[in-house]
Amino acid sequence: MKIGIIGTGMIAKAFIDGARKNDLEIHAVCSRTMEKAKAFAKECQIEKTYDDYHQMIADPKLDFIYVATPNGLHFKYCKLALEADKHVMCEKPFCSNAEELKELIRIAKERKRFLFEAIINIHLPNFKILKEKINEIGRIRMVQTNFSQYSSKYNALLSGETPNVFNLEYAGGALLDLNIYNIHLAVSLFGEPIEVDYIANLHQNGVDISGVLILKYEDFIFSSVGAKDCSGHRFVSIQGEQGCLYSPSSPSGLTQIDLVKKDTQTFNEQTERNGMYYELLDFKEIYEQKDLEACFKLLEESLKVMEIADKARKKANIIFPADLLY
Repeated sequence: MKIGIIGTGMIAKAFIDGARKNDLEIHAVCSRTMEKAKAFAKECQIEKTYDDYHQMIADPKLDFIYVATPNGLHFKYCKLALEADKHVMCEKPFCSNAEELKELIRIAKERKRFLFEAIINIHLPNFKILKEKINEIGRIRMVQTNFSQYSSKYNALLSGETPNVFNLEYAGGALLDLNIYNIHLAVSLFGEPIEVDYIANLHQNGVDISGVLILKYEDFIFSSVGAKDCSGHRFVSIQGEQGCLYSPSSPSGLTQIDLVKKDTQTFNEQTERNGMYYELLDFKEIYEQKDLEACFKLLEESLKVMEIADKARKKANIIFPADLLY
């Protein structure tokens, strides 16, 4: 797997670390300016640099393109890469909306290309423990999660700037940045909800800076806080009639799983601090086994997640420019 990266942010550096620990080769990087691309390449020891994404995507040495741009550009670069017969890994959230993702899935299936969403939590060993132990707490009655993280860009927003992560033009906001982990967790554990609601704190520019996502299932309620304007205790709590599963960490990290009944049992099988290591371990295995069926199964789940996010945004009257195209 020889990978070209579009984007030079912090998430790209974490990706490189996870990739190299899986013996994957980072062959090239593309940024808006050659100066940024070369500085990033020097820091991360990458061979080739580009300031034109068309040229990088056309590089015959590349198998995969990893897209780590602002959310609103994911669809554009993923589509170009797939149409050039490259495999693609795209940072979460996959797209601005479900319609964009449907188009990417169509192209991937038509061209038999691998297309992965780089969403950490559902690939973690501790998430697999969560799935294994969930039957031990009986009938689920309540699920609560909290992913609150004061954004490094929030002060800029307050001062009148519009950072990408708080910009509707780039599909920004707390729902797609943080609560997307909670939606993935919900869909992977419980499937699609019966009802979706989203109550959001909106900035004057219309973007959600924090909010509470409510997913209604037949027997229980899944309540998720995602906040970029304040901090708080991050946790996952799944409450059943016979016990509780609890993680005292963010829904993206799941650094520990507690099975709480008469006694508490604690589980942790994650030895690698960089969670991206585990998602790339799964992607590598699927790719090496040429298991397109496994890839497309993950895509089905990602599509359900995007459809839920669309419903949530509609409830809060959050509209992206991409929504107006469908």
